[in-house]
Amino acid sequence: MDSFIRDLSFATRILAKKRSFTLISVLTLSLGIGGTTAVFSVLNAVVLSPLPYPEAHELVNVRTAMTDGRLTGGQLSPFALNRLNEHSSTFEWTAGAFRFEVAIQDMESRPLKTTAYVVTEGFFDIFQMPMALGRGFVPEEHPQMDSSMEPELTAVVLSHSLWQNAFLADPSIIGRSIPPGIPVVGVAAPEFDFPVGADLWIPFRPPPNQEAIYLDAVGRLAPGAALAQARSELEALSARFAEEASSFQARVMTLTDLQETIVGDTR
Repeated sequence: MDSFIRDLSFATRILAKKRSFTLISVLTLSLGIGGTTAVFSVLNAVVLSPLPYPEAHELVNVRTAMTDGRLTGGQLSPFALNRLNEHSSTFEWTAGAFRFEVAIQDMESRPLKTTAYVVTEGFFDIFQMPMALGRGFVPEEHPQMDSSMEPELTAVVLSHSLWQNAFLADPSIIGRSIPPGIPVVGVAAPEFDFPVGADLWIPFRPPPNQEAIYLDAVGRLAPGAALAQARSELEALSARFAEEASSFQARVMTLTDLQETIVGDTR
């Protein structure tokens, strides 16, 4: 103990004589520790922490790839999405979404451009996350989309951040219509962020046999179904769909764990 005290006293005297060196050393250590802590905090929040949805390991992103090597955006057609829900035994349900810009007015009637996603039936059910306010969409709120591809504005679910920022977290927002006349049926939970950056969601129902390829698809595996099992089923269904639709020839469905889809580039 005496030896430790002598060493500490000696080191203190040396550092006191070389104040510039001491100051630089302390600053360097502080920056190093602070930087490491900041990097780990971001890494933990974005990459290491599981997605905030119940049974998140069951959530997957369903995509298509070209078997002849051509590039593709990876989307599905309504035809493929509907057939997948009809014939799959490894998926509990799969829903599609596509981006759609909507201009609304905030609480003070100021115009606001939002990033909206038009979603098919069962979208919110897949995530199994309760709403902060209200509810998700019911089947009758999913209108059939016509050839103009303009969704009918029958209902809207607001993101939690849009509700707070544009509508001042007004708890009476449910049941009201926001310009241009969209009835608000729900406000998503603060943690809900899919697709990433969405401000609001609007329901629609595409023609069941439409072969246009524009839907980003998310699904939940059936309880007990493994990724390998689902991939094998998708391969078999891809061959079947190719016989039924010309748009699916030279395409194969693939899947990725949803967390990997979201954080892959970040990692």
